[in-house]
Amino acid sequence: MAFACLSLVVLSACSNRKDKASQLELPEPDVESQAPAVEEPADKTPPPKANKAPSISGKDWRGYYYRTDKPGRLALTATIKQGKKEVKLTTFNKKDKVHSLVGSLDPDGQLSLEDKAHPSIWTSSFGPVSENTLKIVAPIGSEGTPASQIINLRR
Repeated sequence: MAFACLSLVVLSACSNRKDKASQLELPEPDVESQAPAVEEPADKTPPPKANKAPSISGKDWRGYYYRTDKPGRLALTATIKQGKKEVKLTTFNKKDKVHSLVGSLDPDGQLSLEDKAHPSIWTSSFGPVSENTLKIVAPIGSEGTPASQIINLRR
């Protein structure tokens, strides 16, 4: 019976004797690399949900209104009604209605409101609104004397 010479480590002699061959330790075959590829199941994780606009509905908003071209601030309370697509913000000074604004809030917290009584567009250009803070601005004045009116609210 003839045995082939294996060189795992340099062997100095090769013998066809059965007792010498039985002393050689051969590595176990790599079963994983010989197994057929198994397809992994599809990822069942749901896709991330789209950003959702912050929830700003409530009657507990407080803050102030001011103009950049005049000194002083007017204390305000506010009520915000928020639907799926529409936001309605009403501000009050004591019991008198000051502003009635209607518009929308996008998922990134950008607010855009229109004052139909005094045609102007209010935006959150200072930064996105959150569930507890809201600051909006509307330009006023003429080209030669630009100014802004600002509503700053918290709850």
